[in-house]
Amino acid sequence: MATKSIVCLVIGFEHEETAVEAAIKLAQTNAAELRLIHVSYPVYSYSGFFGEAIMVGGGWDGIVEKQAEARLKHAREMSERLCRKHGLPYNEAAPVIGEASGTFLVLENRTNGDLVREMSLCDLLVIGAQKGSSDVSDNSITGLALFSTGRPLLVVRPKPDGEPAWMGRKCALAWNDSPEAIRAVLSARDLMVNADEVHVLVATERNRPLDAHENTVVMDYLARHGVKAQIAAVARDGGSAAEAVLNEVRARGCDFMIMGAYGHSVFREMLVGGFTSYMMEEAEMPIVFAH
Repeated sequence: MATKSIVCLVIGFEHEETAVEAAIKLAQTNAAELRLIHVSYPVYSYSGFFGEAIMVGGGWDGIVEKQAEARLKHAREMSERLCRKHGLPYNEAAPVIGEASGTFLVLENRTNGDLVREMSLCDLLVIGAQKGSSDVSDNSITGLALFSTGRPLLVVRPKPDGEPAWMGRKCALAWNDSPEAIRAVLSARDLMVNADEVHVLVATERNRPLDAHENTVVMDYLARHGVKAQIAAVARDGGSAAEAVLNEVRARGCDFMIMGAYGHSVFREMLVGGFTSYMMEEAEMPIVFAH
């Protein structure tokens, strides 16, 4: 699947700059249209009864509106500044098909259906998040992106000034033959095709050899699509599969990961932990999640 349409969600926070720059780089690499979408929510005054008293908004609606306006202003200015900085044609009325371009859109999210539609009609979703699972799994917009769109979600952590936002040269694929992992392979194939190295990492929690059918079939698929991949077993050594895989990703110097997300329910992962929750909490590199 060719990556020709990218959506980057821009709420208006400083830590999103790296994500916007990564989305710009990917748009240029793939000659893709980049839609920078700012999501706003309508603010309603509240009134209600409490005993014999009447509670009105108390001015909070005005404060919330000012904060929303400030975030919109910052999101718009940041999007335009970074597109200009990296030479991406910005906010064209009619983007040229087959050429990279960036467009800033404001979406008032009165119903989640509108937002899901905008996020679903693309090849890749990009969002910026600070390190820590609460920045991703507890975010309602990100939850919609991950669970309701069927699209791959690239989560990008902020980086210090001077470090490239996106390299895409060395990729790690966390593989366990689950439906989520298979979707990740299919959805992020272009990213692996463009990478110089792809390391398929299999946590040896089931003591299955690397030449087991579920492993050879994915390697054959990648080879047929021109992906330069090598497979390796990752020993748990008494720890969790997620911890072992992340340590191996770091040791190999991979600059991004691809993995399936939430093979177990979110509720179960919240209670007992899991592969996805660990990666969202601990990983510092960009990760493509697919559910």
